[in-house]
Formats: sequence, C-alpha cells, structure tokens
Amino acid sequence: MEHAPVHCDCCGTEIRGRYYVYRDTGIGICLACQALAREPARMDRAMDAESGPVGPFSGSLFDALIPASHGPGRDIESIREAIEESFGPDPEERHLLTFALQFPLIRNAAELTEVPALLADGNEFCSALTWAPAFIDAVCREGFFPMANGYYDRPFLLVKHHNFRCVLFTERLHVSRRVRQRAPGYALSANTAFVECLARIREQHGEDWLVAPLAEAFQELHANRDNGRFKSKFTSIELRNKRGELVAGEIGFANGECYTSLSGFFLENGAGAVLLCALGARLAKLGFRLWDLGMFAPYKRDLGAVLIPGTVWLAEYRRAREAAEISLSFPETNAREIITDAV
Repeated sequence: MEHAPVHCDCCGTEIRGRYYVYRDTGIGICLACQALAREPARMDRAMDAESGPVGPFSGSLFDALIPASHGPGRDIESIREAIEESFGPDPEERHLLTFALQFPLIRNAAELTEVPALLADGNEFCSALTWAPAFIDAVCREGFFPMANGYYDRPFLLVKHHNFRCVLFTERLHVSRRVRQRAPGYALSANTAFVECLARIREQHGEDWLVAPLAEAFQELHANRDNGRFKSKFTSIELRNKRGELVAGEIGFANGECYTSLSGFFLENGAGAVLLCALGARLAKLGFRLWDLGMFAPYKRDLGAVLIPGTVWLAEYRRAREAAEISLSFPETNAREIITDAV
C-alpha cells in the first residue's frame, strides 16, 4: 500500500527521510528547514561605503530601498515623510537610515496585521519609530516579538516575526534528574523584582536588543499590568537561594493561555535550569497551554520545546490568546514543590 507523499510545510519539498511532526496535525518540517532555523539571521546593511557622505535621501538610495522592502501598494510618500521626520537629513545618520530602511515600516498598531505579508520574502523584521508602551503592547498581543536595533546611538524598534518559533506545549515539559536534585535549594516567585531582573538581564547580556527606551517601556507595561490599561500582562519571575538572594530571573508577558519569555539571567551554575523547569511546571499547573520561547536554543529543546513554522505559530497563538486571562502572580514557593506538584 502506497502512502501519500509528505511535504515540508516550510519549503514545500517532498520529505523522504526523517522529519518533525507538529503535534498530531500531520504538519511536517524537514530536517533542512530545522537546521536553517538554527542559523543566525544574516541581514545585509546596504551600506555604500564608496559613495561618500551624502544625504540620506539623496540620489536613488531611498527610492531603491523603500519599494523593495516596504511592500507593494503601500503609501511610499508617507513612509518617506515619517522616516525623514524621525531621523532628519543629517548625513552622519546615513548608515543608520539605510539599515532601518531594510525593514518594512509599521506606523501604527493597525498596520501590525500586515506584518506576515510584508515579511513573505523570509525577512523576520519590521521596524517602527515609536517606543510607546501601548504600541509595544499591541506588538506582543499580535504574537510578534518586540526588540531593538542597538548597534547605533539612535536605536529603533524592531517587530520580529520568527520564520520558526520555539514553543513548548506545557504538558510536554521535561525536567531532568539533575534539576530535580537541585530544586529543593531554591524558591520561585513572580512579580517581586521586575526592575532588578530587568537590570540584571541588561548587565549580563548587554544592550544589543534591550536598549534603554525599550526597557523603560517594559517597566511601564509591568507597572500597569493589573489596572486594565494594557492587554499583555508583563511579568517577572524570580529564583532565590536559601539565603534569600536573587540568583536567577526572567521577564516575559502573558496573553490568554500563552506565556512568552523575553529574556533572563542567572548568577549561580544550575540556577537558570531550575528556574525554567519550575516556571514551566507552574505554567502547566495554572492552565497555560503554550510557552513561547522565541528563537531556538539547545537548552529549550531539552525542556521539550519544538520548532514550528511562523504561520502555524500565529494560528496556534491566536487561539490561546482568546482564552480567559490567567493570573501569573503567586507567592514564593519551593521549586521542588512546584515541580513535584505539576510534573
């Protein structure tokens, strides 16, 4: 009996060997696409070093970059005006401008619905010229990842739509024996040290994407998490040792039955793994179905996470988003108790 051929839902080629199946839906991802998703994104900066210091809107530079990167049928003149108003005509900012122009510009929250179509060529980033917490809340709510280009003195917001998203379905959480052995020495809590966690993350990882204006927006989002001003519930997760010292933490946000991790830090060997496993167990216990882990990393796979295509991620996320809101605040609890109770 012949079986129907299986095609990769990322590249469309027929899969003849091993492949990954997304849950029980039959959606398959070939190993080549899985490997591709693990490679760092390579973004050409379109810098013409030989042409000398010319104005950012001189010659054909703007016209060459805008139509190609901002999608057909968009109002190019208003995009030109928005970018020129933000960056000005200073020739010294030409390289920053050419970098920014590679990414389709999102001018308001309503345009976030256009992101998947604007990134159909495989690029993962759109740009925005605002740090308003309400806009960043909308980015999160739509299932995208807010970050920044931090390579210049004038950073700008990036809206990332991953080609592949690393997701853990909480019922599949795996906790290693080593983590179970270490867990009794730690306690997990939520929303007791957001500002400190944010500072520790920036100290440990630098400011390449979590630049000052984005960090300030995150703080405002967290400060207003319970008053109904924003829909995405920004959260900090803390892990303390027996002396009460903060030894690991992370920040993220929740929408419906989905929790998204943004970034984290650890100060003791093994503390990061305990935090993640205890957090995953707590998410499962509270009723969160999806744990969004962003880009791929081996330790995420060890937790039980899988890579799924960005289009599939958005469909799955939006179903989870519409579920009833789940509170992620909880009192400090021993990590072993949390893990034992849920896994």
